[in-house]
Amino acid sequence: MEDAGGLSKLGPEERLDWMLKRTMGSPNAFEYRLEELKEVLGDGMTESDVVDSYRSACHPSGELGRYFRHAHLAHRMGSVLFVHGALPLTKQVRDGME
Repeated sequence: MEDAGGLSKLGPEERLDWMLKRTMGSPNAFEYRLEELKEVLGDGMTESDVVDSYRSACHPSGELGRYFRHAHLAHRMGSVLFVHGALPLTKQVRDGME
């Protein structure tokens, strides 16, 4: 699938793989995570376990949730805003820059 139009038809495993490849710049992350889980927890790990591991990490009490609670995700220096990733240039964002 090349675009997001059919994402709702995908299962959670395919949707996560698509997001990592198409929006996160991580074309091999899903496969690497599955390999990592198998190495650490055994060969019985499945693609569903990959989804569960991402959900757990991204939960507010997970590793990423705790990190984001304490991290500085953006820094404003004068009229310049530094962020990692992308920020949509909506009217609300533009108005906040003035």
